[in-house]
Amino acid sequence: MFQDIANKRFSDSAGADPKMIVNQLKQMKSVAASMFPKVAFRVPNVEKHLTAMYRSLDMALKEAETFLNQQNQSAPIENSAATAAPVGSPMGLP
Repeated sequence: MFQDIANKRFSDSAGADPKMIVNQLKQMKSVAASMFPKVAFRVPNVEKHLTAMYRSLDMALKEAETFLNQQNQSAPIENSAATAAPVGSPMGLP
């Protein structure tokens, strides 16, 4: 289930969209959380691995959100050597 959703979304955007990754991790956490009541005290080994997966998803989500926040805070370079000289003055000279 997760793999099918992830494969479709990653093929659509080449896996490069950090917002999409954050949203998918949130969805995966939600699905994992919804499974807890179904397996609690009934299937102990599944519950144990589901708990480990939930923790891993939580850590991955935090890392993805940190990356997304860092990308949003980085300002574009406005003045660089690649910036063209103003029109009408050769090499930016008066």
